[in-house]
Amino acid sequence: MKKESLSRRELIKKSIAGTAIIAGAGLVACSKSDKIITESTEAAAPTDTADVSAVEYVSESDQIAQGVKYKEAASEVSESIRVAKGDTPGSEQYCKNCALNVVKEGEEGIGCQLFPGKQVKPEAWCVSWALKG
Repeated sequence: MKKESLSRRELIKKSIAGTAIIAGAGLVACSKSDKIITESTEAAAPTDTADVSAVEYVSESDQIAQGVKYKEAASEVSESIRVAKGDTPGSEQYCKNCALNVVKEGEEGIGCQLFPGKQVKPEAWCVSWALKG
């Protein structure tokens, strides 16, 4: 059997072509998932005329909530998890002062970019907390 060897130039060309194919496939997959996420977000988002009492709050048992260690009462989170971020100690981190919150007039809870169509408690916390700028 004769072994076929590649020159460096041929190897680099084939590597670049393979990488381009993989990247293209990834872009196609991402664009399809973005469309699905957008459609589901639009369907789940409450309208301006929605009844405030019908607003759904995030549950700690929600899969995304568990992934970000969401707790309705920040005081229940241990100090080893709720650590300082920048100049803000963990004890001062709440959904009400997070950069991800979306406050709407007349609503008891706070909307969150992590949980489209649902609300979080003002005194809640998760590991995604970021200082509001």
